[in-house]
Amino acid sequence: MVYDTDMREAPLTDIDVAVALTQKGADTPGPIIVPTTVSRITGIYIGLGALVQDVYIGTTSAIHLKGGGIVIGEGYFPGPMLNAASAAATCGGYAQASPMKYKTNIPVKAGGSIEVEGFIHGEDPVAAHLIVMIEYDGVPGLIKDCDYREETVGAAANTFTRLGVRGAAVAEPDMKPPSTIGEVIFGAIMDPNGDATASFTSAPHMHLTGPGLLINGNYDFIGACGFEQPDNDIAGNQAQIINPERYICNIQIKKGSDIRVSAQNIQSILSTHAICGLAYI
Repeated sequence: MVYDTDMREAPLTDIDVAVALTQKGADTPGPIIVPTTVSRITGIYIGLGALVQDVYIGTTSAIHLKGGGIVIGEGYFPGPMLNAASAAATCGGYAQASPMKYKTNIPVKAGGSIEVEGFIHGEDPVAAHLIVMIEYDGVPGLIKDCDYREETVGAAANTFTRLGVRGAAVAEPDMKPPSTIGEVIFGAIMDPNGDATASFTSAPHMHLTGPGLLINGNYDFIGACGFEQPDNDIAGNQAQIINPERYICNIQIKKGSDIRVSAQNIQSILSTHAICGLAYI
């Protein structure tokens, strides 16, 4: 078969709303049409940009792949995260990061269509922009499907919150992996709050539990750790775009049984937007 790529993009102006990624720069070709020369998706690349003004925001992102041209189950993949703390009229900051990359082995149907939906969670940065590239018949990975859950955590330090929302703010049951978990994705982006006196530790921790785990283990994972200083409300723009942490693994499951995702922030009360994906092989 023949190596090929395609992409779609769109602006997202509201959180927890499904937006069809149908644009391609100045053109709007609609869903992706699978070329007749390819057999499978070997890479999914997700980029997150935004118009960010004088706001305090923390934002996660995700996409959903579906349609007659792709052979997949859930098809939900977490994307990059961003945050910003901006002083009024003095921000002037910038941030840039590589796209999030999934190496996959997902069959496609030649001539069929693939619909790409995008989501942002947490806070609206004014106007986010998701860009998704699909790679066909390159070097294949192992991932055949993915699912995720997200939620805001950190209202109390050292206190777990169940991640139970997906897509357009839909409350979902715990995840039910159909096959071995080959990768755990955990992202947690702090929500800078502009405190004038207090500093905070950012130390996100995620935990998998439930009867869907074949082996009774600990299954503890951490995200990007750091800090928030006082006075970020007057210190000008501070911003970042980062990808969630990725843990390549081989977690055996009981097919059809639940796996619960819970997350917390260690030590400090710090509002944090957490997202967890389980990639299946």
